[in-house]
Amino acid sequence: MSDDLIDFPCSNLWRDFYYETGLTAHPSPGYISGPDRAMLDVLEEISNALKSLLEGDPVLPHREAPSRPPYRPPVPPPMEDGKRGIPL
Repeated sequence: MSDDLIDFPCSNLWRDFYYETGLTAHPSPGYISGPDRAMLDVLEEISNALKSLLEGDPVLPHREAPSRPPYRPPVPPPMEDGKRGIPL
């Protein structure tokens, strides 16, 4: 959308609302999108953890790591007759 449909002065809060609903292509200077807000929350959590480390607090807030299968190194393909390769 290239046209700005807001032709009256409004607060930054309303301008951000109009931006999210598609009435304007220009958010307020302090607008923070959803993904940016999530990143700020994670950075704040990291900052708090680092502060507690500096203060010597042994109890740190943490999140559970995502579960994934244990690491298995890649297996080389089997050797063909007459060719060199890594023996298994």
